[in-house]
Amino acid sequence: MLNPPVPNHNLVIPLKTFLETKMDDLKVYCEMLVENLRILHVKDYAAHETALELATKNLEIRLDKLNELREIVTQRETHYTTKGEMAIRLERIDEDIRGLRESRAELEGKASMMSVLFAYLLGLVALVMSLIEMFHK
Repeated sequence: MLNPPVPNHNLVIPLKTFLETKMDDLKVYCEMLVENLRILHVKDYAAHETALELATKNLEIRLDKLNELREIVTQRETHYTTKGEMAIRLERIDEDIRGLRESRAELEGKASMMSVLFAYLLGLVALVMSLIEMFHK
């Protein structure tokens, strides 16, 4: 059988001293935990601030690019027409071409008529000349 340990009176401390020591140790430990948490919080806050700054810069760059794209699209809109506008323009051009063709045909018809009239006039002059020649002999 085992003998219980014999208490050494040199190692015995009063309960109050023991609890005060433990409380002081616990206080130091808690202060250390609070300080570590504060440091972690500061680092975390700094990391969030850095991330926020990077995100802000990224968004500003993207906004600049989108503004450039919007400007390009706006410039292109001034150079291009819609299908409806183009259809109206083509319809007007077709009407102009049709009018020009009719004018040309009319002018050619008038030119042909002038040629016929000129030929009739020339034939009449020749007939008159031949009649004069006939009666003159």
